[in-house]
Amino acid sequence: MKYTEQLQKAEPADVVNAVVEKLEIQTAEQAETDDDIALAVLNAIKWNWQVPDDRIKVTVKNGWISLEGELDYAYQRNAAENSIVNIMGVLGVFNGISIRSGVADAVGLLAIERAFSRNWSIIKKGIKIEVKGHKVVLSGTVGSVYDREQAGRIALNDPGTLSVSNELVVAFDD
Repeated sequence: MKYTEQLQKAEPADVVNAVVEKLEIQTAEQAETDDDIALAVLNAIKWNWQVPDDRIKVTVKNGWISLEGELDYAYQRNAAENSIVNIMGVLGVFNGISIRSGVADAVGLLAIERAFSRNWSIIKKGIKIEVKGHKVVLSGTVGSVYDREQAGRIALNDPGTLSVSNELVVAFDD
């Protein structure tokens, strides 16, 4: 029997005049406790092969994450943060991980140039590399956004590099 037929045959007492429903909506912040978030963060860091998880201390308070510890490379510090920023319930991340200064005395310009030459996607012709202690400044032009980002990643992977200022300009060929 169709619904309209049911309504036509229904007795007056069988007809519903109003329906009240109580809906409770939980946001991501309400759905996850700090303990749940801490467990998810620890697992995410543990499963990220780039991060030595035994050297990082995690603190969670009201959905805010604090990372502390000492790592060898800047890319490890970035990988730790990137692996947790999208976990449900995480409102923000304070990345207080420091980089051990004893890993390398200074960035090796030659080492970065060699790393660029080993990478098939980077054509170094338009890239100028300047080293200032533990900071690398990349300038010049590259052919794509991917090349720009890849050059920054390569420079950051050098053991002595603590930061990269990527000033490369993308010049698309017509």
